[in-house]
Amino acid sequence: MKRIYLAGPFFNLSELRFTEYVANEIKARFSDRMTVFVPHQDTGVILTPRSTPAERRDVFQGDIDAMNAADIYVLLLDNEDSGTCFEMGYGYARGLPMVALWSDVRKVPNLMLQQSATLIATVETLLDELEKLL
Repeated sequence: MKRIYLAGPFFNLSELRFTEYVANEIKARFSDRMTVFVPHQDTGVILTPRSTPAERRDVFQGDIDAMNAADIYVLLLDNEDSGTCFEMGYGYARGLPMVALWSDVRKVPNLMLQQSATLIATVETLLDELEKLL
């Protein structure tokens, strides 16, 4: 079974709902062939300015462990979240297949983001790209 690491921001309601929507769509289509690690769901933690250094270390290490275990990275790039960009660079350095969702038609993604992954514009296309990676 393939393991997906889903990277994306989840720091406000719209980001959280979109991340969960994408995760649920992947799970619905591929639950028999893929598992999906969703950081805030699988760690049960969303860091805040009041989070302790120990909580921050635990979340960081949990994410690194999940990134190391992943076979494929899925990245939600619309907000150009710095954490998601870090995760993308990490996946690129590992040489893993990466599918990045960029649906914001108002601008073009940074060159480094464009060249690091297969960029797609819709969740439906994301699912089709994942199908090709199986």
